[in-house]
Amino acid sequence: MYERTITVTTDDAKEPVHLRVQLDVPELATLTPRSVDWKLNSPATEQVIEIRIADGLELTVSSVLPTSGLFNSRLETLEAGHHYRLYLAPQNTHEATNAAFRIYAKTKTGQDIVLSAYGNVR
Repeated sequence: MYERTITVTTDDAKEPVHLRVQLDVPELATLTPRSVDWKLNSPATEQVIEIRIADGLELTVSSVLPTSGLFNSRLETLEAGHHYRLYLAPQNTHEATNAAFRIYAKTKTGQDIVLSAYGNVR
């Protein structure tokens, strides 16, 4: 639930008017887990993030781009528009590093959507 307050001041009113807006913005997709971790100097094995699109929606996931070149990623489509699997791995675990993975998708109407997952070597 997002809540925001707006203060409106006019020449006609002696006191400002406070307007409160509450928005319930549903999640478009669930990423489980949203973040994966590797311990320093541990094996740089692939870890998996499940991407499930919310009921009643269809998103076509087209690509994944990491914010760091020190990670590899690959995307598997399990059920087009509804279920994907993202495989992530650091190139090595010798140094602490992290990356955000931008997951690019489109709705049936052509609207661009970006989801995010995260990887960390700590």
